[in-house]
Amino acid sequence: MIADHAAVPRWGVEPPDVDVSGRTFGVVGGDCSVTRRWARQIARLGRPCWQVDAAGDAGALDAALRDATVGLRVLIAGPEADVLAAAARCRAAGLADAELTLFATSARERRIYCAHCATTSIVDAQVEDVAPCGGCGRCLLVFAHLSARSGSYLAFQADAEDVG
Repeated sequence: MIADHAAVPRWGVEPPDVDVSGRTFGVVGGDCSVTRRWARQIARLGRPCWQVDAAGDAGALDAALRDATVGLRVLIAGPEADVLAAAARCRAAGLADAELTLFATSARERRIYCAHCATTSIVDAQVEDVAPCGGCGRCLLVFAHLSARSGSYLAFQADAEDVG
């Protein structure tokens, strides 16, 4: 059973609407129905909007964020691992959570951070599942702790209490 923990996102079934208080907008994610819907809503507002496929080009997202001005709202959609990584990049650039709208189109894959070797890997696992580390190869327990700074879940050796 998954622990009820505040750090684990609970994604809605329907994507949220655009925050109309924005002066400019960025839509991040691949070409999916959610990003197309958001782009149409922003076009109806008549306000500037840029679009980036963050999973395909994190450098383009960083460049767009460097040129950001007050009033920017960034909307991010896609697989959870990509959404959380892009949101972490936005936070690192100085955006506040209130300036971000996030929606995961799937939550199958997770970005995990190994507490033993400091490797970040993308795995097909849920919280409280065991998954292999892409760095040290240990069997890691995916813990119900999500770092907003890195966009990854903490993971540690699953049988740590049993090891010598």
